[in-house]
Amino acid sequence: MSRIKPYYELKFLTTLKQAIELERIIGRFCVPDQNGVDGFYDILSIYFDTPDLKFYHDKINGEFNKKKVRLRAYRAGKGNWHSFALEQKRRSGNLVSKSRKNLSLPNLKNFTENRDLNESLKQFAALLQPVTTVFYRRKAWISPENFGLRFTFDHEFASFSPQLLNNFADVDLPTLAILHNQPIIFEIKSYTGIPQSLWQSLRNLQIEQISYSKYATAVQHQFFQSRPSFSSSW
Repeated sequence: MSRIKPYYELKFLTTLKQAIELERIIGRFCVPDQNGVDGFYDILSIYFDTPDLKFYHDKINGEFNKKKVRLRAYRAGKGNWHSFALEQKRRSGNLVSKSRKNLSLPNLKNFTENRDLNESLKQFAALLQPVTTVFYRRKAWISPENFGLRFTFDHEFASFSPQLLNNFADVDLPTLAILHNQPIIFEIKSYTGIPQSLWQSLRNLQIEQISYSKYATAVQHQFFQSRPSFSSSW
């Protein structure tokens, strides 16, 4: 299990027009992430929680310290899913820390039968079960001058039951997903601070920092069939 250096993570919701302007500004001092096709790559996260959804309730109840556990995979274009890893993400306010274990998982079918995955899950909690699956298409920018400063724009956010993966892992996922028609999710990740000029640009564009969780949004839609307010989760 490897640990990732703690970093600050700030979240914002933007319109497409605001996102385009932000990318123009960020492009002055950042370079696009080399992963993906045309700057985009896909992320799939299968989230695990306790039977009483403790991780979810900690989020919507506004607990300062919270965590989530997910199995994550990536793909570029229509390629195969790869780089499977189990992650535990802990958050205290805006400070995030991660533990990550790479897994040998040839595909997404029957992932619950993977012995390595199940043994790794026990390190995080006595009993965890797959709750929901989240899909989105990400475009990322990296600062070559400020190590650790990274900007991401998440598009086409969608979620569905993890059980669908057993039969439809090779099908284009957005066609199966419950689309939430959410705005673009903009995130800033940094080991240090954020350039003051960028804060000013955010103010000029009337973009405010929010508390938002893809996992909580997916759970609320899947189990409660309601669209959450953006301030109700991290």
